Amino acid sequence: MDSCLLEDLWARHQRLFRHIACAIVRDADIAEEVVQEAFRRALGSHFPGSSSEEALLYLKRIVTNTSIDYYHHGRRQALEDDLDQANRVADPPASSPLNQLLEQERQDLEKKRLNVIKREMTKLPPEQRFIIENLVLQESPATLTALSQSTGVPISTLRSRMILGLDRIRESLRKEGLWGVK
Repeated sequence: MDSCLLEDLWARHQRLFRHIACAIVRDADIAEEVVQEAFRRALGSHFPGSSSEEALLYLKRIVTNTSIDYYHHGRRQALEDDLDQANRVADPPASSPLNQLLEQERQDLEKKRLNVIKREMTKLPPEQRFIIENLVLQESPATLTALSQSTGVPISTLRSRMILGLDRIRESLRKEGLWGVK
């Protein structure tokens, strides 16, 4: 942008630019920084317009966008500061004996559930076990489409095998009283 045009607009519309910035960031000191940053950005930009009106609209847009950037940065910083303060103030509560007992019961229940699932997985027909192992139990499970393409088995057949196997495991968990228990 032409520096002479910029200086002229700066002198004539300084209050307007500060007002725009202050309305967005809600702090006069920061608004002054915003306006300075906006003009630094304007000097570095390559505005193709030639008229004073176009340049003024362009500068208003730069001041507005810079103000919004500062506003969001301030909000993020305030949120991080609040979280830091909360972390410093709030010590984790000491676990009570009751909580320790409940946690131990939860872990025992989870072990029982996993043992039932393991036992039932070994009882499943190989085609059901294969689909459950590949679609459910792996860290990065395959997709039905990929398994269908690699095995040549239709997706609907793979899906029904998976459902049958999972239903059998659920039924065993229900019989043991371990289904739906948290």
